[in-house]
Amino acid sequence: MDKLQIAGGVPLEGEVRISGAKNATLPILAGALLAEDPVVVANVPHLKDVTTTVELLGRMGATVTIDERMRIEVEGSTLKECFAPVTSVAIVAVPA
Repeated sequence: MDKLQIAGGVPLEGEVRISGAKNATLPILAGALLAEDPVVVANVPHLKDVTTTVELLGRMGATVTIDERMRIEVEGSTLKECFAPVTSVAIVAVPA
């Protein structure tokens, strides 16, 4: 494991904002379809794969809302299709 060693007499101070990870967000959004209640995912990165996944869920009939802070709510109970169009799935690569 790498480490960062800081030498000096002045304490460190400040904040670091950690952005969300696409590789975590995509499976969570897909898994939200299985929940009985709406699922809210916060700190979502604003990336093309995320946008494509949200559009795909919407085409399948899920109710998806996104706010200005990139919080995404997925309501899977409105799902109409259990299959995703190949043309939509082919452009999103989810790691195994």
